[in-house]
Amino acid sequence: MLVFEPECIDSQLLSQLEEEAGKVCSFADCLKEAKRLLEFLGYEVKREGNLLKVVDYKVVEKVEFDGLPQELSELKETVKLLLVGKPLDSTNLNTVKQLLLLKLRSFGYSQPKVELLSKKYNCGYLVKFSVERGARLFVKEV
Repeated sequence: MLVFEPECIDSQLLSQLEEEAGKVCSFADCLKEAKRLLEFLGYEVKREGNLLKVVDYKVVEKVEFDGLPQELSELKETVKLLLVGKPLDSTNLNTVKQLLLLKLRSFGYSQPKVELLSKKYNCGYLVKFSVERGARLFVKEV
């Protein structure tokens, strides 16, 4: 039923899929359902006849920052909670990018820029945020 890279798929998940296949296959297309489940968990899956081929594991394993100001160091943990262990998704990445830009502006950085790079890391992906702060503005008097 499944063709996969052994080091990149959870062996417990695989055994559960095989175990539950008997129940599911009696009333549904088990390949279709297994594909949906694996995709929900972050696996990129292709159906080839009666086989499912796990092509990639699109889950964020690690997040790094370059150029993030010290004042925003607590934000690192928030970003990690939002991304690590979750599927690599452009909507989630854009949300985090906008969060970083909002926080930078709230600390007075006038024209911050945030670039992100995602690359393969072990079985999942590493997401790296590069921050250019821009000039910092201070209010002297009100």
